[in-house]
Order: sequence, then C-alpha cells, then structure tokens
Amino acid sequence: MGKIIRIVSASLLAACTGTVGYNWSDWIAPLIEPEYVLSDSVQRVQLVAREDGLRGRVVSWVSGSDRSGDILRLYGGDSLLFRIGALHHEIKTHGGVTHVQSVTIPSLEVGRYPYTITSGDGVEAYRDTLVIPSDTLQTFVLIGDVQDTWGDDTRPLMDSLYRAHPDAAAWIQVGDLIERPHDQYWRRYYDAFASVAPRIPLITVIGDHENEAGLMYDVDDRWEYVLDYPDNGPEERVGHAYYIDYPDMRVVCYDSNSLFWSFGSQRPWLERVLMERKDQPFLVVCAHHPVYSGTKNRFNLLNNSLLGPLFRRCGVDLVLAGHDHIFAHDRDPDGDGPHYIGLSTAHKTYSVQDPERHVASESGARYYGIMLVTSDELRVRVYREGAVLLDSLCVDRKSYP
Repeated sequence: MGKIIRIVSASLLAACTGTVGYNWSDWIAPLIEPEYVLSDSVQRVQLVAREDGLRGRVVSWVSGSDRSGDILRLYGGDSLLFRIGALHHEIKTHGGVTHVQSVTIPSLEVGRYPYTITSGDGVEAYRDTLVIPSDTLQTFVLIGDVQDTWGDDTRPLMDSLYRAHPDAAAWIQVGDLIERPHDQYWRRYYDAFASVAPRIPLITVIGDHENEAGLMYDVDDRWEYVLDYPDNGPEERVGHAYYIDYPDMRVVCYDSNSLFWSFGSQRPWLERVLMERKDQPFLVVCAHHPVYSGTKNRFNLLNNSLLGPLFRRCGVDLVLAGHDHIFAHDRDPDGDGPHYIGLSTAHKTYSVQDPERHVASESGARYYGIMLVTSDELRVRVYREGAVLLDSLCVDRKSYP
C-alpha cells in the first residue's frame, strides 16, 4: 500500500509540475530577500499553544543579536510563579540574521498572567499579559490568508477583533500568513498582529507563501522556530503537522502544501489522531488548501478524493481552509459530513465559481469567523469585515463514530 501511495504521489507531482510549467519563473525561481538588520532589542513577541491548548504556552521573541541570557518571569497577582531562561536559535538568510529566543511555560490555571522579559542582569526589556481562558466556554477567532504587502492595512481589523475577544482561547489561521518568507513581510505580520501575538496563541498551518519557491518547497526557518508547535506530528512533518487538545475539541493541523510527497506519512497520522480523540466531542481540521475549491481552475485532488472521505468517516465536524481568497461554506454532495469553511482575510480577492454549488459564499472582501465551543455544541459565525454576518452553523454533541 505504501508503494502504491508513493507511485501515485510521484505521478501527481509530475502532473502538477507540468501544469505550472507555463509559469515556471513564478513557481520555481525564488525571489531574493532584500538585506535587513534587526535591532538588538526584544521585539516581535509571539505566543503559540502547546498540546494542551488551554493551559500550555510557548513565548518567543526576536532580536538582531544573541539574547540567550534573557529570562521570562511570569506572575500570578503580585507573586512570581516562574523564572525561565530562554532557548536561542540563530537563523541566517540571504537578507540577514535573525535571532529567536523562546520559552516554554508550564501548565497554568485559568486566569490572567503578567509576564516580563529581562536581560540576564535583570534589566526589563518587555512587559505584557497572557490569558488562560475558561475551561467551560472557549472562543476562537478564525482568519484566512493575510499576506500583507506595503499597500495593505490589516492592523485595524485585527485590533478590533482583539478588542471584541480579549479572552479568546486562540486565533486559528489557515496559512499564507505572510506574502513571502522575507523579513519585510514578517515585519508586516507583526505590525498587523501587534495587539494579539503577545497575548493570545496563534494556531496556523503552512501555506505556499510560507515556503521558499522551488520544486520541493522549503519552509522558512523563521516560521519553524517562532511558531514552535507540538512535536506530535508524523515523522516527516514534525512541527508542520500537529494537533492541539482543548477540553471539548481536538484541533488537527496538517501540511496540505507538501501532500504530494508526504501523503504516505500524513494520511495514516491523520487517521490515527482523528480516531483517538480521547474525550473531545468535537473535531476541527485545519489546512491551507480546501477539500472543495471555490475558484476557477482549482481542484485539490488528494484533499478532495482521499482526505475528504477520511474526514467524514472519522466524524470531523469542521474543516477550515484558505488559499482561494474567497469565503465559501460547503458540505458533501449528500448534504452530510463535515462543514467545510474557506476564509480569506487578505486584500487580494478572487471570484467565486458556481456560487449555487455552495451552502454560502461571497468574494471581494475580507472575512473572519468566531467559533464558540462548549461541551454541548460547536458554533461558528462568519462575518464580512465591518461585522456583517454572512453565515452561521451549529454542531451538537454526538456519539463518536
């Protein structure tokens, strides 16, 4: 069976390569990153969730020099709870050098926790507060592709969503967070998410724009070290595919961008982690490429033909994706199975092909969703920028498949 999967994957990769051959330079030739120099200060502070999504956190920050002596201090009220030294990674790219420091915080109870980042000699360099939300009702902000360039202004939307949901359990984003893996675009991301990144964890997946261009896509090291996700994924995609557990929901993220050459490892891993969901009544799957594409000349064969039936068989409730730069809500042809939601939160938009085929769809604007999860139901509302409600769905607790 594994040999067959490898043969099929190789054939599909060859077909894909032939298909994009007409535009070879856009797909294969990488754009050279402009030179950059970061200051030595603590900057670009980012939270991600650990496997225990409710209570576990990793905090990272970036600088232009080695700050491995930095210390994160976490407080509960006026009491110091933890004093943790930072791990350090140096990332060299064509444009310059980025130093990433990170700290894994032990499990926390529900509450608000001020924290500081200080140098080794105790000089405070940064101060903020992280949130551990309720264990009976969790709110998740859902966003699509962002890909800010210099003419975009995404920050007002992100700031407004943070003000509306300051106690969210996490923000879930479906890839193409940045335009290209260059420092100038990472800077745009951190500016747009300045109110969110240091306080609420980001759950994201790899999109095509997170990779350096090339026949075999190579994920930007800055993505890997800043977004330090659980190492519970398949062997070939550790940190790129992973799952995070909440009291009433398992979130499973896979790398749809590399499916052609990693399908043989990702599919059995997906089946295993979806079937062993422990006590969670709800299953949410996230990837960059949708099972049902809604724009012209796009069809994701492996997602649609092989993973879609798996998601249905495993009782997945919601599949989140991006890539198409539209909003679309789909179901399987018989109207059953998971809800498939595609979102875009980018200025770049495409047109919806065959709108009548979707449960709901729209294009030409930026979209986001709000998901509420309790032990009894999973509820999603999708909005156009400006808080215009477009669609909603509710899934009740059910027996496991």
